[in-house]
Amino acid sequence: MQKRKDLKIKEDGHDAISSTMKFWERRYGQPLSREEARQIIEMMTGFFSILQEWDTSLQS
Repeated sequence: MQKRKDLKIKEDGHDAISSTMKFWERRYGQPLSREEARQIIEMMTGFFSILQEWDTSLQS
């Protein structure tokens, strides 16, 4: 999996890391660092990539 250090993707004026922090801090109940949010994005991206690969292999 390719690591990305430059997660500056804008979503409605907010970068992906800030949006991830806001979403997961509410569920986790504690503040997250930007590095923790970056790791969450990386892991979720990997998870959904695997699901897509499995779906593609099942359809062929």
